[in-house]
Amino acid sequence: MIDLRTTSAGQLMSPELVSIDADAPLQSAAEMMSERRIRCLVVDLEEPGRSLGIITAKDIVQLLGSIDPRALEEVAVRDVMTCPAISVQRDLCILDCVNLMLMSGVRRVVVLEGSTPVGVLSYIDVLDAVAGTRVV
Repeated sequence: MIDLRTTSAGQLMSPELVSIDADAPLQSAAEMMSERRIRCLVVDLEEPGRSLGIITAKDIVQLLGSIDPRALEEVAVRDVMTCPAISVQRDLCILDCVNLMLMSGVRRVVVLEGSTPVGVLSYIDVLDAVAGTRVV
């Protein structure tokens, strides 16, 4: 079993970081997530001083309850994304990451090295490590 106090976000994160432009249509975000079998995209924000954004599969599916699916071409990622995205430094211990996720009500956080995004840590990454199905 892993030690949640000594294992870091960088050790468990998924290093595949896929981004999308904030002005892209939600349909493009949905297609990217589906094709790559991932559940979130980091949103590129060109505005100086603006924090990272994140769009999740949950964000898109929740919107489908209130709009026609054909409208996904007309809605921009920036209209649905979460900004700022909750983020952690690469060296933060998993216990602190999990507590931050719980307090923030999110299932995944963007992992940073300094101010550069380097991966995503999700509940599933932590669960897999605790269950022993992922080698640290």
